[in-house]
Amino acid sequence: MRLLTANDTLTGDVIWWSGKGWSLNLADAVALGAEGDALLAEVVAAENVNDPNIIEAEAGSPPRPRTMRERIRGFGPTVRADLARAAAPHPDQTKAA
Repeated sequence: MRLLTANDTLTGDVIWWSGKGWSLNLADAVALGAEGDALLAEVVAAENVNDPNIIEAEAGSPPRPRTMRERIRGFGPTVRADLARAAAPHPDQTKAA
């Protein structure tokens, strides 16, 4: 099956085409039929999202993207959250006021 995905322009979030609009939830993604390429062209022309593209996925609930890159985009980081390091402070935040 083929899915349409992109990144939200304002938030950077990964979004999925639900058939009615964009969703943050991969489970809402709908398989594209023959209209997929035309829909992608419309989305690109509208310039409302970043990096829209059609990906291959295995059917399921939720669908399972076939490439590791798209799985990470769909399901999140590959490390356990409890093992993640805290982000380093931004240099502007470490300057004395």
